[in-house]
Amino acid sequence: MEDKVLRILKYFSLFDYSPSLDEIFTLFPVKIKKSKIAKTLKGLVEKGKIIELSFQDRQRYLLFRENFDEKGFISSFLRRERITRSKLEKIKVYLFLLSKVPFIRFVTLTGSLATLARGKNDDIDLFIVSAGCRMWTARFFSIFLAFILGLKRKRGIKQAPNKVCLNLFFDECDLRIPKVKQTAYVAQEILRMRPLFDKDKIYQRILLANKWILEFFPNAVFMFEKKKTNNESFPCSRSLLERVMRSVQLFFINRHRTTELISDTQLWFYPEDFERIAALYLNSI
Repeated sequence: MEDKVLRILKYFSLFDYSPSLDEIFTLFPVKIKKSKIAKTLKGLVEKGKIIELSFQDRQRYLLFRENFDEKGFISSFLRRERITRSKLEKIKVYLFLLSKVPFIRFVTLTGSLATLARGKNDDIDLFIVSAGCRMWTARFFSIFLAFILGLKRKRGIKQAPNKVCLNLFFDECDLRIPKVKQTAYVAQEILRMRPLFDKDKIYQRILLANKWILEFFPNAVFMFEKKKTNNESFPCSRSLLERVMRSVQLFFINRHRTTELISDTQLWFYPEDFERIAALYLNSI
């Protein structure tokens, strides 16, 4: 029990993030009562193995550190949170324009920025869901708008502060994560998404289409409470514009293709190097 809690905290340390009880509970790998985790956390604090902090109206936890500066840590955490919010403010116009595109249904933050506690050199990872059979058209407009607003991250640039990284696109007709990506890492990424706009309860539909997540994180069941959603798949035909967009974009993608996962309904441009590192932590919990 204690080992699992410590490993979860070690995972969050990858993001330099101190989670709350609720966040630890959600990512705990076995079904358990929250009160039992709270008791374990209290015991670890008493043993000096972890540090308990109190800010933002909640208790947060991190692994023990020598010569720990509590005031400095909290100040740094809050500063990074303000930086994250300022990043979102800088793409406010971009998000507004995306929300007005009729075939873009959903945009959410993903990756480390979804914790709202990252640094000034981080880019902004976005996951976009299109209307049925409009994924390639949605991707074109997303990239085009980012380009004209000066927000497009250039290929090969590792650090692109305040630029958008458009690394995931789904068609709303296919919201289920493919088998090869059904990992603990992707599961927690979905649970930690921070939707920026959602036109048709897409996030809830993503959860309902991916109940395999509960195999990794059974305590997250409260997020899967079924609400009234239009989760039916329906046939659609690709317009001439969509077919042209697909052909043109595939031509350019294939010129630089590496480990991307590409289908007619999903595009994964994912940083697999970090995914592998994070997976090692999660799989050891």
